Amino acid sequence: TVSVWDAAGTTELYRSELLNPENVLGTFPNGPASLAVDLIEDTGATVKGQVIRVERTPDPDLSGTGGLGNPDEAAVLSLAEVEVYRQLTCPAQGDSHCAGLTYEGPAHGEPGSPGLYWVHAAATDDSGDAPYITISADNGVTAPATFGPARVYGAPFLLTLGTWTLTVRADDSLVCTDEAADAACTVTLDLTGDPDNVAPGGTATQSSTVNNGIAPRAIDGATDGVFDHGSVIHTDPADPFPWWEVDLGAAFELDRIVLWNRIDPCIGCMERLSNFKAAVLDESRTEAFAESFFTDFTGFADTTDEGFEIALPPGTAGRFVRIEILGPGTSGETILNLAEVQAFRGGEAPAEIFVLMGNVNTDSKVDIADAIALLGYLFGGGAKPPPVCAKAADANDDNKLDIADAIKILGYLFSQQAMLAPDHGTITAATNVCTGYAAGGVDDFDAKPYFPAQVSGLPPCAAPCR
Repeated sequence: TVSVWDAAGTTELYRSELLNPENVLGTFPNGPASLAVDLIEDTGATVKGQVIRVERTPDPDLSGTGGLGNPDEAAVLSLAEVEVYRQLTCPAQGDSHCAGLTYEGPAHGEPGSPGLYWVHAAATDDSGDAPYITISADNGVTAPATFGPARVYGAPFLLTLGTWTLTVRADDSLVCTDEAADAACTVTLDLTGDPDNVAPGGTATQSSTVNNGIAPRAIDGATDGVFDHGSVIHTDPADPFPWWEVDLGAAFELDRIVLWNRIDPCIGCMERLSNFKAAVLDESRTEAFAESFFTDFTGFADTTDEGFEIALPPGTAGRFVRIEILGPGTSGETILNLAEVQAFRGGEAPAEIFVLMGNVNTDSKVDIADAIALLGYLFGGGAKPPPVCAKAADANDDNKLDIADAIKILGYLFSQQAMLAPDHGTITAATNVCTGYAAGGVDDFDAKPYFPAQVSGLPPCAAPCR
């Protein structure tokens, strides 16, 4: 039995029922390793006492042998441990206080950029206890990253692009939910990155993945190349020609690509990014740019903490940026590791324009006035009629404006003849609707015939139709 007595040990306040009578549960390991007595369950309330007594008591003769029962009921008491749990009374308000929140980082990269950050906490407690600390980082998009509760006053967090709320919370109890009014400290950290880097807004994929080195890690904004920090991609060693790619979501005119390598001190890890090709693909997946870097590539030889920049020719426009391993690199492996891929725009690719074929004077209809406007432009002795949308006026699709275009328009109006679209399709009165074509320009009358591809700096044809 178990009993509870007052401080003097003279008044019994509680006694349990006989525990394990006749040893029906058997001895450990066949029986239980411990027995528990729940005073609240037995009495409906707590028992306030100071002395706990455990007694080995001969039980009634349940076996029918007479006397004190079986021999195993001899009055021998052997205990490994006795645990006594008090009732926990939670205060109305906690007495632990957050005394400060600081952070440092990123471990690699420019200040204010994404990467690995250390968050440090300071806390006090009115009763002198060592507070438990919980540290969290929340960007409102993914599940918050949380460390603790623990009596540890700092933790690392990989912070990607976005706005992060860092919170430190202090408490001296893991059971009570009470908190002081100033138990928490909060700091907001805005990691926006370079707005001209369009890669983070894209969708990344890769040919294979191991060790959770998933493709989006290379566009999370963090250039930290330490794999264990959680921002480096990793393809399968068995993948003979691994690749990584980002779909920018739309075509951009790109200025440069910057690659950030893995920088762990593991043998051969830095050398894996060799014998590779970097490419920019347009929306039809045709290469707009490609350059190969073979096993003699030394772009990362002089530094472990800087990106390798690939300058693109002026006018390079594309939607996809692709990195692929061509075969075993300097390390002898075909593993693709990338910390980050940045794609910097020089401007958006020329937008598609929408024109009404034959609408030379841009009044949203095709009539005799359009033929007159074109003839006036060609033979008007230098007079400048209203601006001419070159794509709409080039009615025979030969990339120049001449009398043949005026004849095409007149034939279209009076003889039901067809004009030609820039895609060589025929356009009749029944099919002449607002049509999208590649970017052209407005003729400024400085060149006859007009070749759109040779003229720059002209405003585009208006959208919608003209």
